[in-house]
Amino acid sequence: MTQSGLWVIGTVSNVASRLCDEAKAGQILISPRVLMAVEKDVTVETVGDFTLKGIRRPLTAYNVLKAAN
Repeated sequence: MTQSGLWVIGTVSNVASRLCDEAKAGQILISPRVLMAVEKDVTVETVGDFTLKGIRRPLTAYNVLKAAN
């Protein structure tokens, strides 16, 4: 439960949490779905496929290298 007393549930929050767990210090990993929303605003590199708990298929993750100018 969050400090505000609201629960955060569902696939999107699960993927975000699992990618945070996989990220190294200072690394920002995003899913293909997030990349589609921000692809004009960031430069990324493909990290590879991850098998994440609670997600049926392997998920390709992207490392955000920098924000666009």
